Amino acid sequence: MTQEQLNRFAFGSKSITLWAILVSVSVLVLIYAGDLVSVTTWAVLLTTICIPALLYQHLRFKGRVKDLLTKGVSLQSYSYKRQSRFVAIVACLGFVGLVAPLIFSGFTSADVWLGCLIGILDGWLMYLTLFTIGIWLWERKHLGVLYRLELWNGRTVTHIGLKFQKDNAE
Repeated sequence: MTQEQLNRFAFGSKSITLWAILVSVSVLVLIYAGDLVSVTTWAVLLTTICIPALLYQHLRFKGRVKDLLTKGVSLQSYSYKRQSRFVAIVACLGFVGLVAPLIFSGFTSADVWLGCLIGILDGWLMYLTLFTIGIWLWERKHLGVLYRLELWNGRTVTHIGLKFQKDNAE
């Protein structure tokens, strides 16, 4: 028996507000620290993380748009092995990203450490914010709502993807 589970694909406005507050606070911390080195390090890491992540997600989504608009759904087989590998890679990169500034703090100034830590976090938050706004604009343009879709067979996920439902207010 196949069951369908739908969750809204785009984050809500509360998440965007929280991310904006966090980025604003970090910018205030950088202004208070008042060093060109920390601001430069922050800007480099912010763009190094935000742009590739945003580009990757954009290209993945762009590849699904045709199916979403014609069929209303874009599915792919779920691979537990691939998902486990992806989670392990993201966890390792996250760990390295958050611990590396601490390790290098003995070799670098506190300004570089502060810029690294805040740049990594803000880069991720900016990527999430910009991608979510892009999804909202896409939904508005196509007059519908995008959902994350999982198809289950008993206790096993068989397919994952996206589902697009047009608004009934047309």
